[in-house]
Amino acid sequence: MRLKSKEFLLLFGIFYAFFLLLAPFDSFGTIPLSFHQGFFSLVRFDLVADDGGHYAYLRSLFFDGNIDFANEPFNSLLKPDVTGYLSNPWTIGASILWTPFFLIGHLITLTLNWLGCSLGEHGYSYPYISMLAIGSLFYSYCGLVFCVKFLELLFPSGSFFATVVTFTSSCFLYYSFIRPYSDANMEFFALSLFIYLFTFYAVRKPDGRAFFICLGISCGLLALIRFNGIIYLAIIITYLTLTIRISRISVTNIVYTLIPFLVVISVQGCCNKVLHGGMFLVSKDTTGNVVSFDIVKMKDILIGKSGLLLQCPVYLTGILGYVDLIRHHKSLRQYCYALFSGFLLQILLVSTLANYGNDYGIRYLASTIVLVMPGIARFFSQLNKTKIFLAVGLVLWQYVQVIQYKIIFDYHNFSIFKAPYYLWLILKDRQDLLLRSSNYVSLVLRGFWGVENYTDAYFLCFIPCFVAALLFLTPYILTVCKKKIAIGFVLIFFLFTSCLIVFNSPKFSQDETDRRHRLYSQVNIPDAVGYTFKMMNDNLGIKVQNW
Repeated sequence: MRLKSKEFLLLFGIFYAFFLLLAPFDSFGTIPLSFHQGFFSLVRFDLVADDGGHYAYLRSLFFDGNIDFANEPFNSLLKPDVTGYLSNPWTIGASILWTPFFLIGHLITLTLNWLGCSLGEHGYSYPYISMLAIGSLFYSYCGLVFCVKFLELLFPSGSFFATVVTFTSSCFLYYSFIRPYSDANMEFFALSLFIYLFTFYAVRKPDGRAFFICLGISCGLLALIRFNGIIYLAIIITYLTLTIRISRISVTNIVYTLIPFLVVISVQGCCNKVLHGGMFLVSKDTTGNVVSFDIVKMKDILIGKSGLLLQCPVYLTGILGYVDLIRHHKSLRQYCYALFSGFLLQILLVSTLANYGNDYGIRYLASTIVLVMPGIARFFSQLNKTKIFLAVGLVLWQYVQVIQYKIIFDYHNFSIFKAPYYLWLILKDRQDLLLRSSNYVSLVLRGFWGVENYTDAYFLCFIPCFVAALLFLTPYILTVCKKKIAIGFVLIFFLFTSCLIVFNSPKFSQDETDRRHRLYSQVNIPDAVGYTFKMMNDNLGIKVQNW
């Protein structure tokens, strides 16, 4: 992957600056608890919901060698299936991508303990958790690199500007830096990789087998990270149908794409087999989330109190840009239709879900910002001097929401319409909240930069240096990952994980299965997780009535 050094140095600088400005380091060493912050940080995540569910696969496989979640802290939310295993409604994809960073965290924990610390070597001490967060940062950054590269294939200039503006004015500011344990970061990476490969196919017409193997892996990752990611495969189908190229695809290329795809998704199939008794069976919590299509819900998703188009107005510029591309660029017309079909289909699919990810933004749709980037790039390319003012306005609109979410905004009644009023309150009485939480900038400006022990050194010195080195080396890491030996290693790793899940997971006797059903039928979920929720609410920080 050939890179323009100046652009990627600038991308590195912008991304790293936002990391220092937004990522909460939490409380450690001599750092007080007085910082106003939301629930999430580099060392704290939602143990009893999505974050814990994704991580449970990795922790259980590493320490226990299987996916029996009975000894996982979040298991009070789960119920045994017919197999006796606890049913996990979350997929294994995030755990797969976190693996290298988890291993780094394990090595750091062993090293710190050797130096005299007393950290738990169980997967929940701060080196493990912080490395998972940094892993998510890395994948977000890789996604941005792929976005720049696929836009360069379409437009001779403006790809870098469009990518930076889109990212910093979208809800990925929140998921990249404040809640990095969500699977949204990994889906953003996988979708960016997929669209880069798809764009390369549409523009360059490659015929090498390595390309189609990578395409198959990217398709598999989309389905592995989140079940609704499979809908993005409609982009390829739509494009091939519109361009009447299906008959021209060789059987060999289909095989090179299909086999890696099956290898990757086989990991989730093996999990389903162990947990639910069949490769195509999923948790009842997953299927129970699917209801009938509701037009009112779709309206809320688009223009509700946390609606996509209102919280991230940059989507509107993308839609307008697509209209202009379709009208004036016949060569890109089928390409635009294909990408926009994936965007619309994902919205329709999410509109059928009872819980459609209405956290910050519409979490299930956060990654779709990649699909409208060509339109955004086109829109800004048509503007002259005014594009700078529009870009700054879009970024500030997102930033004022990010710094207030779960600090002043009520957790369950978040509304973007509250943002201007609360911003005025902050500017009038609490300017310190403009530097949300215990981020690195806040720590330094408030004088908490002394290193008194290994914990201080880890947070104040090691993490900023490690993140800087990782981001700086990312283009070279991606270049290495293109090589055939790296592609082969990835496929072998997925096959190994599938075999480990199938052959190392014991089958429970009927007596043990019945015992588990009896045990979990007596668990009162609100009581079991009440303390965690209470702790989360106590950490929301300043409330409006306390002004």
